[in-house]
Amino acid sequence: MNREDFDQTNLLIRIRGKGQKERIVPLTKNAAHWIGAYLNHAQRQHAMDGHAAEIDTAAIFLNKGGTRLSPRSVDRNFDKYLTSSGMAGHVTPHTIRHTIATHWLENGMDLKTIQDILGHVSLATTTIYTHVSVKLKKQTYDKTHPRA
Repeated sequence: MNREDFDQTNLLIRIRGKGQKERIVPLTKNAAHWIGAYLNHAQRQHAMDGHAAEIDTAAIFLNKGGTRLSPRSVDRNFDKYLTSSGMAGHVTPHTIRHTIATHWLENGMDLKTIQDILGHVSLATTTIYTHVSVKLKKQTYDKTHPRA
């Protein structure tokens, strides 16, 4: 993502996904605040604490060398934080994406909005979350409801 993709005033960010598909995604005030703070942090302008000053001025996220964070670096950081979190099982960025979409659906977000945020071309792709949501509710019910 580039600085020009971040609209702090309107709480939006432009995301490019697989196949360079673009979509505009809403941000929470909290997320926009922290992205803004990161973009204006002194460490970006001056080398400090083992980090180089910003070299790629267009990029939002930088590595410690001051250049754009690569997809591989994102994967490594994801794995590092996942391990330190103590989360069990096989969790991938796609698992988290799926979980968030299911959470949105279960909390009343409409399928069309979820489709837009996820960048699905077809609404049929997004409707998989309705099946997952029903299945999850049934499993939870079966696990916790006392049998007669």
